[in-house]
Amino acid sequence: MLSSTFVMDRGIPTEAVLEEMRSSDREIFYLVGTPRRKIRQYEKKWLDLAWQKVRESVEVKLFAEAGELYVLAKSEGRRAKESAMRRKKLARLLRKLRAMQRRGPRRDQLLLRIGAERSRQRFSFPPTPAPARRRSGDAQQLSVPSGPAQAEGG
Repeated sequence: MLSSTFVMDRGIPTEAVLEEMRSSDREIFYLVGTPRRKIRQYEKKWLDLAWQKVRESVEVKLFAEAGELYVLAKSEGRRAKESAMRRKKLARLLRKLRAMQRRGPRRDQLLLRIGAERSRQRFSFPPTPAPARRRSGDAQQLSVPSGPAQAEGG
């Protein structure tokens, strides 16, 4: 009989697909990243097991349950990668916060901006009384500069 081996990432196969693989007439082997909920489900079992060194920088914990072999692995390389990812994310956040501090308006500037925006709006809250209008007889004479003098004659 032929056998097949499948390697799948966490979340790719459904439980129905895995059940189909388990009950197949052919011998099927598979390695699947375990969903986090299932890891939490077996957390107490993981705690009781000892780490086994499989390579210089890789350690594993193994346990069998209901015909399945579960493997919990940790490695220095992965730990370093995750630490670097967290550091990078934190550095990015700090850069953004510093940029916000540098360009962010101070309290007084912010209040001036809010006031300027309120004066541009039709309605202000709370409503302020409209300024008194001048009567047409009270209008002031405006002097308007004239354009260049036109040539006389011709």
